[in-house]
Amino acid sequence: MSINSEVLWGEAMKFAKSMLFALGLPALVIGCSPSVTVDTRFSTTAAGLVNSGFNQIGSLYYVDFELGQIQKVEEINAAGFPMAGSPKASTVTYGNLKSFGLEANSKKLDIAKLSGQISREMSVRLEDFTKLSVTRPGDAIQMAFQNAAREEHDPWRLTEASANTRGYHMFVQGEVRAQKADIYFGEEKGSKDGLSLEIAGVGSIDLKYSKSSNTSWVGTGTPVLIEVYWFKVYKDAAGNMKYRTALPNPGDLSRVSDILRKAG
Repeated sequence: MSINSEVLWGEAMKFAKSMLFALGLPALVIGCSPSVTVDTRFSTTAAGLVNSGFNQIGSLYYVDFELGQIQKVEEINAAGFPMAGSPKASTVTYGNLKSFGLEANSKKLDIAKLSGQISREMSVRLEDFTKLSVTRPGDAIQMAFQNAAREEHDPWRLTEASANTRGYHMFVQGEVRAQKADIYFGEEKGSKDGLSLEIAGVGSIDLKYSKSSNTSWVGTGTPVLIEVYWFKVYKDAAGNMKYRTALPNPGDLSRVSDILRKAG
């Protein structure tokens, strides 16, 4: 009498699943293990946003938080801006990356709770890096703002911004360039591909990067991190376009990385 191994395996799997349900255990332990995909684009560090859009000093955006939309409105020539910089340094590591995108393969995983623990496991390491920043960004953009205000087609969307309480402009005022940089999981440099993380009440989950994530820069000297300056457009009593330094409210500001990812 012959025994079909595939039939036996199928029956065994059915029995195992029925026992799991009877015991109240999650079925996801059969088959794929819990995993979370991390999107590093435009995540935040102590030194600025992870640059995932080839931005540089002078890039200017209009952000409509009401609609959750962002548009690049100009690339301002920063050649004449007063700058402050640092000499080339060897190595720096910024830990606790925040505002990254997360996607879980199971609804049983609480993304909000996972975010904090994952943040503590993520770092960006830069080698042969330099910092450069516009010292007075509000003054630096004044001439470009005046020119834009005179344009009939309103390239900076100033009319819309002045009437929208949740419309702000974001100017890239600084950058950190590096000859080599990596985003990685865990304590040791080199764990760039993923990590198994123990979560209280969940067990072990696998962390991995999304296909669109920026995780490595080599030999380019491109801006790895960018520093931004926010300003709000308004009309004065005479109806003239003006602007002032102003941050979006904390709730909107926390959405910047997500809005940038969706646009990119």
